[in-house]
This record gives sequence, C-alpha cells and structure tokens, in this order.
Amino acid sequence: MISINQLLLNSETGLYRHDVSNIIEAIEKADIHDHEFLFLIDEPLWMIRSACREKNLPAACTEITNNYVKTLATFRKVGESLRQRFPGSGIIHIESWAELTIQKQQRPHDHVIMLDDAEFLGFDCYGDIDSCGSHEYGYRNQIEYGTWVWDTMLELESHKPINRKLFLVPGSFLMDEDSNDIDKLLEQLGFYACATSIR
Repeated sequence: MISINQLLLNSETGLYRHDVSNIIEAIEKADIHDHEFLFLIDEPLWMIRSACREKNLPAACTEITNNYVKTLATFRKVGESLRQRFPGSGIIHIESWAELTIQKQQRPHDHVIMLDDAEFLGFDCYGDIDSCGSHEYGYRNQIEYGTWVWDTMLELESHKPINRKLFLVPGSFLMDEDSNDIDKLLEQLGFYACATSIR
C-alpha cells in the first residue's frame, strides 16, 4: 500500500492535482514497477475541509459547497492513470469520521460522499467501538460510520459495478491509551469480523 494523496495536494488551493507522473517515476526508479499496488487516498475530503476552515482557502471552500465534484473527477483521473501504468492496481479511500459526521449533519438524508472510482472504501475513527468521536462533533458507535460508508458503497456499486469492498480500520490505536494493548486490538478485530458477517 502506498499513500499518495499528500503528494497530489496543492497547498496553495487546498485541492488535489491529477498529475501522477512523479509517483510513477518514483516507483519506476525504485525498480518495483512490475507489481500491483493499492494506492491509499487518506482523508482527502477532510483535508479540503481543513484547508477551508483553517486557512480560509476560497477554492477549498467552494469545493465543499459543490459537494467535492472536482475532487471526485480528479481522483478518477488519478486512478485511471495509475491503473493504466500498473495493471491490477487499485485505489483505497479512507475518510475521516469527522468529515462523514459533518456531511450527515448537513445532508442527513443523502449518502456520504466517497471517491466513486475506488475499489476499497472505509473510514477511520481511532477510539472505542461503542463511542468514537469528539466533543465537538459528537460520539457514535463505529458501526454507524461504517453503515454510512457501506450504504454509499452499495449505491455506487449499483450504478457502476467494480466489485467495491469495505475496508475496516480498527480503532484501537488510541492516543490516550496503551497502543500496544493486544487484547483491545483483538477485541475490536473480533467485533468488526462479527459485524461484517451480519451485514
């Protein structure tokens, strides 16, 4: 797995570029180009929202108002270029729980926005299973966040089937607790396994 969204972010606008030539060149120089890769796009929508809120970048703020239309198109091009150069490779989009929460607060009856051309979709919330979040945005069971992503995934799959899958990120790596607590990690992995088998 190779995380790439920071390499594509334009810090002056808070938006992403679709030119992946530097990424392709770096992989070719590393002499690992005959492999399949999973390219991670980590919290891209939250990064745009942060650029709007913290830096007041107009392009980022407009992109949020427009439901990330340019960003979705940009990452479609990114995925197309990377899959063309590295056949068998794919895209994984992990979005911040906070971004999903804000989307649901603003548009409670709509699906959350996720990259529509990614083979794997997921979210991250590093906290307890039953109550993950923050005082500012509230706390939810991680199943609720997962259900939002799952519903979006099914909707996307119904329009353009590419065999999307839900990618689960265990929330056991807490900043205020022992991150090496193997029992807590196993508990959360077991919970996710049980929850996904029910869906």
